[in-house]
Amino acid sequence: MVECFHVLVLTGTPGVVRGRCRETFRAGEAFTVARDADGDHPVSLTVREIRVYGRPVDELTPVVTAEPVLTGRGAERLAVGTLLCRAA
Repeated sequence: MVECFHVLVLTGTPGVVRGRCRETFRAGEAFTVARDADGDHPVSLTVREIRVYGRPVDELTPVVTAEPVLTGRGAERLAVGTLLCRAA
């Protein structure tokens, strides 16, 4: 598993979180695991859009703070501290 995104803030809008990129990912890719203190949990969350300072971008690179817009199954698993992962 590749840990791609660390959730730092829940925005209050379903499927929209704010956090820090750990590994490069692009709009259209999917996260398959939400990792938290209780372990790994299967999800199917597609990155519909990525926003950096309110502007859409196609790709996010490490260390950048951003707001991905996610759609799919498992958004209820998202909490502060969750790591969103994808297959290597």
